[in-house]
Amino acid sequence: MTMAHLLDLPEQHAEDQMIVVAAVIQWLKTHTKWLLIFDNADDLAMVQPFMPPAIGGHILFTTRAQALGRLAQRIEVECMTPEVGALFLLRRASLIAPTASLEQASLVHREGAVAIVQEVGGLPLALDQAGAYIEESSYHLEGYLNLYHKQRTALLKRRGGLVADHPAPVATTWLLSFERVEQTDPLAADLLRLCAFLDPDAIPEEILTEGVQEFSHLQASVPFDQLRVNEALEVLLRFSLIRRNAEMGTLTIHRLVQAVIQDTMDKETQRIWAERAVRAVNRAISHIVNSYSTSGHPHRAVQLLGTSVHIHRQRGDKGNLAIALRTLAVQQQVLGWLSDSEQSLQESITLCHNTHNSFNEAKAYQSFALLRAYQGSFEEASQYLDTALSLFKETDTTAPEVTVWAYRALCALLTNDIPSALTSAQRAQELADLRHEERDIIRSEWLLGWVFVRLVSLENERIIELLQKAERHLRDALDQCRRINMVDYEADLLLAWARLHHAKGDDSQAKVSATEALAITNRSDFRVLRADIHNLLAELAIGNNNWREAKGHAQAAYDDAVCDGPPYCYMPALEKAKCLLDEIKYYYPVELSHS
Repeated sequence: MTMAHLLDLPEQHAEDQMIVVAAVIQWLKTHTKWLLIFDNADDLAMVQPFMPPAIGGHILFTTRAQALGRLAQRIEVECMTPEVGALFLLRRASLIAPTASLEQASLVHREGAVAIVQEVGGLPLALDQAGAYIEESSYHLEGYLNLYHKQRTALLKRRGGLVADHPAPVATTWLLSFERVEQTDPLAADLLRLCAFLDPDAIPEEILTEGVQEFSHLQASVPFDQLRVNEALEVLLRFSLIRRNAEMGTLTIHRLVQAVIQDTMDKETQRIWAERAVRAVNRAISHIVNSYSTSGHPHRAVQLLGTSVHIHRQRGDKGNLAIALRTLAVQQQVLGWLSDSEQSLQESITLCHNTHNSFNEAKAYQSFALLRAYQGSFEEASQYLDTALSLFKETDTTAPEVTVWAYRALCALLTNDIPSALTSAQRAQELADLRHEERDIIRSEWLLGWVFVRLVSLENERIIELLQKAERHLRDALDQCRRINMVDYEADLLLAWARLHHAKGDDSQAKVSATEALAITNRSDFRVLRADIHNLLAELAIGNNNWREAKGHAQAAYDDAVCDGPPYCYMPALEKAKCLLDEIKYYYPVELSHS
């Protein structure tokens, strides 16, 4: 054995290899300051008999295994960033000196290198291959990138002839792993094929657990429950073909793994698996997204919708892409991602317009109106609602008009135009009663309850009547909301309920309801709504002369309302928070800041 020979051990010529191993281990036990490296130790069970106690030295494993137990501390080797990868590539291709910095390379070389790094996802081995090819063929960076686009499969299988320390190219390395996966667990191999056609950066696990039924007929008659899917994922994790983020409930797969897997298929097989991926996504979307939305899990809904956007964009399915983008934009608004929501809606509207899909274009304009209302552009919001109403009429569809009137009421409430809010909310209720849709009914009852609370300050002679009406509408809405577990409106209703108690002069109960609403928004990260709740809690604290508490809530409202920063702020809440902070600073010093 090489180690025994290097250490000049007497047992180096023994025929029994275990005698040689024992001699090496004994030497390591009795010496210090050594480093033992187990390279490519993917099967850790095979390594155990060769491991000495690391008393006097250190042991280093390079392995694709992700579960190390107590054997070693894991240090992930990440893909290279564009800048680091570009520097490595330029040095490897001998386009700059081995000690040169990235800044010393020409602009053309820097841009070309970064483009290649991004194309191969920053994978060091792929960059080493690219550098070797460019050096040995005296090819230029732009030419390599163009060649990669045309002949990716051939380049990923090619290894530079002068390289001896890592002879296996990217494609060969992963294909060998894939073959072992296929032998170990056919379901794991099918899940990897499915992942090869999904968004590599964030694959929601629900797509696998729900969508696995799309190809379950390919496997033996074994139940496809979460436990079985986990077993398959364990195999993929063992070979580092995927990564799993348990906290986010997502998987990631390197783009080159996707490329290698796709390149093993002929055109017909690629088509079949691409269609399975679409059906898997659609199955997960139809079963889960609405549930996540209504149950207060917008982040999970965004992950699934992001995958839907990716796959429809890849397939050029403009109709379904427009719908996915609009639905995504709604969840982005809830989370306070107003800039992202605007981009999603603009693309959705353009797609709908170009494909003459007036119905979904109208729905996108509805959501755009709400976005502009959040931004304080109420005139533009009103114009978008007019556009939506006109488009609905073109399609002879009146049912969605209930949302237009509900949004009109909301815009009027945000601008303190209470009479207009009442008219619009009543029209929304009429349409909701005709449709018998629980969500529309709950929303219209909520808006009417809020309007009547606001009318209390305008019509003193009708205070008791108005408070009774407000209570009836809000109680009915809250009861229905809780009966069907519609969390995304429960916090709105609790905030309105808190405002009702405040109008009655019962600030103690108002605080209880507002605090309950705040707990929901904290759990669900409803950032826009949370700003309104913090503002009310600040007002209640001011009424109780608790300036420290008022400052905390007003600052929290400000921070939430900032959202993405101007012009993508929730302006009504932001202006309210500023006014409260100005009032508070006379009694409790406060510095305006936002995170």
